[in-house]
Amino acid sequence: MNRDGLAHAAVGFGINVNLSAADLPTPAAGSLPPTSLAIALGQQLDREQLLCTILQAIDQTYAQLWAGNHDAIREAWAARLVGYGERVTITTNANTHQGIMRGIDTDGALLLEIAGKTERFLSGDVLIGPRFPQR
Repeated sequence: MNRDGLAHAAVGFGINVNLSAADLPTPAAGSLPPTSLAIALGQQLDREQLLCTILQAIDQTYAQLWAGNHDAIREAWAARLVGYGERVTITTNANTHQGIMRGIDTDGALLLEIAGKTERFLSGDVLIGPRFPQR
């Protein structure tokens, strides 16, 4: 990126792999219950094999990024984007915003329509759909 843009990003995520329903916390009122891959698939998974698969996919995407295939990466990401056209809440360090998710832009910012205007968000926690309390 240019000197005015993002030079580095730290990305993290968590996956409940082999947890049972009893191992998971009770959901907040109005929230969906947490789940795990074992619950969804009906079987335990080999965590090392899952980690290797995830790291290989990250490595392949990273190689595409360095090869300049930005549009292909963004299109693949957008095709899997959960919540497009749905009401979402995004909480940033400064505020909480509610609106309709309109996708992602070429910089990877989440696009949220708020009161007829499209706002860009580069970071924040997103809750999708009617799972959040209505005001």
